[in-house]
Amino acid sequence: MLETAGRSSFGKGRSGTSNDPACQICSLLSYPMSGALGLCLTCIRAHPEQAVRIAESVHAESRQAFGLPALTPKHDNGVLCVLCSRKCSIAEGKRGYCGLRAVRDGRLTHLAGTPKSGVLHWYRDPLPTNCVADWVCRGSQQVGCHNLAVFYASCTLNCLGCQNWQFREVSPALSPRMSAAELADTANTSTFCVCFFGVILPRRCLTPSQRHSNWRGYAGRQREPRTPSCLTGP
Repeated sequence: MLETAGRSSFGKGRSGTSNDPACQICSLLSYPMSGALGLCLTCIRAHPEQAVRIAESVHAESRQAFGLPALTPKHDNGVLCVLCSRKCSIAEGKRGYCGLRAVRDGRLTHLAGTPKSGVLHWYRDPLPTNCVADWVCRGSQQVGCHNLAVFYASCTLNCLGCQNWQFREVSPALSPRMSAAELADTANTSTFCVCFFGVILPRRCLTPSQRHSNWRGYAGRQREPRTPSCLTGP
């Protein structure tokens, strides 16, 4: 989101420029410090309540530039969405925090983000990838295979430094759609792993075995584990 700072005034220091990382509480320069957030570590620790209010304001302003709800909707008479742990309560004619759930005529509707209709793009990223090319990622040793990089046009987080912030400019109503089955079919015999970008905070944590089971049943089909052909050879 740092690239979008020019769209609005959020994150600017006392002098009004994004290059001046002055803390919004003590007005002192501090390095390193996020120019977008404008809070030094000392003040975050010494004045946590004030720091939280400032941080919430900065996050809200960054979202309003893209027409997204500033905060998690919690309307008293709204319709509850339990897709993620935010549990938005959405008013008539409004959208949830992710931007993909809305209320029309008193009913929760899905603008996108269902197994039959997803807004995303993907590409094949040769392994080892540049994002995790170290021992912590098993793919770092799989030369000749590729990672399927999947980017969703929605996220339930709001990282100010998101390197993939452009997804916020995507319109659910105007964008091409892809189903879960179509996405699963993009994997081929050289696909070693899949990385998903765009976060949905889960309602509960899954164990590794549950996550593996969910992926095997992805798109409503059970897929037997296999060894990519890039590892077995011709």
